[in-house]
Amino acid sequence: MKKSLLLSIVLLFLSVFFAANEVMAFNTYEVGEITGQEYNDVWKKWFNREFSIWVGVGKNIDNKDTEYIYFKGTTGIGDATVRVQSSEATIKKIKRAVEKAIEWADIARKNRADTSKGLLCFMGRSVMEDESCEGYEENKNQMGISFFAVNSGKQNSLIIKLIDYDNQFIKTSLYFDLLEMKKLLKVIGEIENTFKKAHKTARDQNLFK
Repeated sequence: MKKSLLLSIVLLFLSVFFAANEVMAFNTYEVGEITGQEYNDVWKKWFNREFSIWVGVGKNIDNKDTEYIYFKGTTGIGDATVRVQSSEATIKKIKRAVEKAIEWADIARKNRADTSKGLLCFMGRSVMEDESCEGYEENKNQMGISFFAVNSGKQNSLIIKLIDYDNQFIKTSLYFDLLEMKKLLKVIGEIENTFKKAHKTARDQNLFK
């Protein structure tokens, strides 16, 4: 029993290590970071966790430079990382989801209203608006964004649930207050500028063939 448990822990940490190195192999750049909270069912308490957005340029199957966005949430045992192929439309959807959460936070407070609403779901290559991935089978590389208001609208949060792209057992649900929502919106606004750095690195590497 103990040997089986030890083997499981070793395999988990190895998967975290190799997943992290695979991500970094894409010449990634950090766009920005915010702080949220995760509830631990074992300890019955909340822990501060970091959520960050990274961008990178990698080669696709046709050996062409392709833009990727990485969403990382700390879990206490590693990062739950979701990888999404970037596009102008994708960035707009992410921005719109956070803007809507900020708007709803104001509506909830003014009207003393409670709610739970899905905003965005990344599932593999699919992107679904007005959903949070709830009700779907949990798979690798999945991120759901939702809004939650309780206590007559006084307590509201943006919730981001991430399932790692390489290991579905590395996952987290992070809660962000209004201040962090606004910080996240600013981070999203820097995605395109940070891609310029990633493309510069990719061009430099293409010189050495």
